[in-house]
Amino acid sequence: MSDKTVLDDREAMGALDAGGMLRILWTYPEQFEEGRRLAIDFNPGFDAKLLLRELDEVLLLGTGGGSAAAGNLIAAYLFNDFRLPFLVHQGYNLPRFVDDRTLVFVVTHSGNTEETLSAYQQAVDRRARVVAVTSGGQLKEWCHREGTSVLEVPGGLMPRVALGYLMVPVLSVIEQLGLVGPKGRQIQEAVEVMAAMRSTIGPDAPTVANEAKLIAAGLVGKMPVVYGRSEFSEAVAARAKRQFAENAKLLSLANAVPALHHDEIVGWDSPLEVTRDLGLLLLRDQDETEKVRRRMEVTRSVLEPRAGFCAEVWARGEGRLARLMSLVYLLDYVTVYLALALGHDPTPVQIIDLFKREMSGK
Repeated sequence: MSDKTVLDDREAMGALDAGGMLRILWTYPEQFEEGRRLAIDFNPGFDAKLLLRELDEVLLLGTGGGSAAAGNLIAAYLFNDFRLPFLVHQGYNLPRFVDDRTLVFVVTHSGNTEETLSAYQQAVDRRARVVAVTSGGQLKEWCHREGTSVLEVPGGLMPRVALGYLMVPVLSVIEQLGLVGPKGRQIQEAVEVMAAMRSTIGPDAPTVANEAKLIAAGLVGKMPVVYGRSEFSEAVAARAKRQFAENAKLLSLANAVPALHHDEIVGWDSPLEVTRDLGLLLLRDQDETEKVRRRMEVTRSVLEPRAGFCAEVWARGEGRLARLMSLVYLLDYVTVYLALALGHDPTPVQIIDLFKREMSGK
């Protein structure tokens, strides 16, 4: 049973949010600052000048809305900067190309993700250049045993709300190794943009003046569909899909312009009784090219009459990282508010826990 009015009742939200998700979202700016600080003095154990001559690609091993999402957001941020292939891999087994000319980031907040641990061991066996980012677990133990560089971050969080500890350290190490130019100023801008947003999208801002709450209220009873644009907010849309699942306990769709215009958009020709159950979110950005801007506008004009709800979400800030993170930050709040409006505690992920028990045979 849903109740949109809960979003203006601080006590009711607090009672539902037993895991303190709203409190954690509020601390994202400080988390990103801490992630940067932890990486400043980290020694990855490589000769940067030698590495630049001997590296063919960078591969990030990680899963889900934390590690894999962090990797995809880094790839989107560095799209115009990075001269090497930057890939994200979520499976048990490494692709054949991984060897001693591959830089591998092994990212798992718990340190116990079985797919990532399997791929890590293969990376070590193939003599790849490996850097681990984790709060502990088996990965930390294995790294200490095998002499792998490990950047330890604080634990105790659900991985999906630990982006500052997963994304920023990896980005900072890439910078330290000379693979990209200085990124400190853009990281600081992202922190400042998120900090400024808190007063307008945080839990004390009333729904009537709170973009995140208004969108969440509009999505009640709808299946979210999030469309970004290729090479930028596509990574944000994919992250939002995961957050709608884990926080709001809802299936959703995610895609990007222009790719969706070649196939998925035809699905919107379904009967109106189907498409009226969809809530469309278009991720917009000031840096859109003229062709992309036109595609976004036409997408809205064609699909809004078919959807049950439609909203544009505009990026904030100047730098590419700040604009990416402003979208992530607002949508994270949307997914949590939607959970609360639907009467859910956003933190527990019971079906994942069930799946893990079934896999372990317990």
